[in-house]
Amino acid sequence: MKRKNVLKIVFSVLALVLLIITYVSLKNINEKKENEEKTAEEILSIPAENVEKISFSLDEQTVTFEKQDDKWIYADDKNFPVDEEKLQETVDGLESITSDKELKDVDDLSEYGLKDNSGRKIEIYTTEGEKRTIQIGDMNTTTQSYYAIIDDIKDTVYMIESSFVSLYDGKLYDYAEAGTFPVISSNEIDEIQVKKSDSSYTLKISSEVSSGWMIETENVNEEADSSAASQAATSINSLSYLDFIDYNCEDYSKYGLENPEAEILVKYHQEVELEEEDSESDDEETKIENKEILLKIGNKEDNNYYVCVDGSREIYTMSNDSLENLLGKTVSDYWNLKVNYYSITDLKSMSVEHGGVKDVLSIEKKTDEDGEGEELYYVNGEEAEEDSFKNFFNGVVNISAKERLEETYQADGEPEWKFIFENEDAREEVSYYIFDENFYVAVKDNGTSYLINKLDVTNLDNLLKVLKNGGDGGEEQ
Repeated sequence: MKRKNVLKIVFSVLALVLLIITYVSLKNINEKKENEEKTAEEILSIPAENVEKISFSLDEQTVTFEKQDDKWIYADDKNFPVDEEKLQETVDGLESITSDKELKDVDDLSEYGLKDNSGRKIEIYTTEGEKRTIQIGDMNTTTQSYYAIIDDIKDTVYMIESSFVSLYDGKLYDYAEAGTFPVISSNEIDEIQVKKSDSSYTLKISSEVSSGWMIETENVNEEADSSAASQAATSINSLSYLDFIDYNCEDYSKYGLENPEAEILVKYHQEVELEEEDSESDDEETKIENKEILLKIGNKEDNNYYVCVDGSREIYTMSNDSLENLLGKTVSDYWNLKVNYYSITDLKSMSVEHGGVKDVLSIEKKTDEDGEGEELYYVNGEEAEEDSFKNFFNGVVNISAKERLEETYQADGEPEWKFIFENEDAREEVSYYIFDENFYVAVKDNGTSYLINKLDVTNLDNLLKVLKNGGDGGEEQ
């Protein structure tokens, strides 16, 4: 019994000790938490509406903003386009400045980057005639907080949050209200002119070609590749300014804009609301308005270009990546690699010469008394099966080149294939010559030459046999 009693006493004591340890630990944690909560104390509070002037350092120069007639102005240039929202955000930061640590009885301010007015100083002038100062020193790399003194009281250093300090970072033009490059949707663009010293080109919307675009230079006027032209239009849509550099440029040569390296002219249309005096009803009415904008592109710096819009004194930067999609192209990048642009609805006849045999394909459109129309398809004057006719025709006109040759190909001998397309308004001849074991060269009668994958042409032989045999793929009749 005595042994059991002793054990009970021992266990009871141990349990009591554990309870005491737990209690003390929880008490210490709570006290520590309370102390941490108390450390973030407010050290300065200036109501935003009481601030009438503020000075601080930006990019190693002191700038001063003053409030006049409820508007902020830049003291050194009253015409400077101050970003009211940005500056108000800066002033609002003065409403409650807190510190999570206070260092008292400081002897050497140089340890904190605060000696002899070094570091950044913020001076605030209030409507009540007060002047308050905040001097910001080095950053503590461990806590990411900054050392600071208030109102030149040099024996007390506070640690303040970097989020407050960041309100006073940057350059003067970070506090300017910048303009924006107009947002132009791809489907609003009518024309894009790119003018460069080495090569220039123009893309124009056209309803007369299947791709919807024409490419023009001094010597070229032809259908453009739809994908490449659409990409150019998308590039216009994505243009935007990066940095605001100068709101009132007086020397364009500083930025290479007196004689710009390149220019991009965009002609476009947008739906706009009618002014009240132009509208005859109370309903909201719109009209289509034709517009254009000329972007001048100057020197390149840090992978960005200086730019300005014609007629404006405002200078901005644009990224090289966004402009390169237009400036880095030449007319050859927009060449349509489709050898023939014909639609079967426009075709009158097509002659085919292959293997020493010439065949003539034609379409006759007939209309009955009720005005209903139908197309009849012929090969050498004999009516042909519609599907096999269209299969062969599409096989010819859907051939796309691997590339377009810079110069006219000078062929030796007779072509392997020769096609002559005719409609009501035009005639075009295309000859296919064997180039090597993998490629043909297609040469138009205007000299334009294309490199064609041999497999795309070889398949035509079987399609022609099926057509001439009435569509069943047997022996030719």
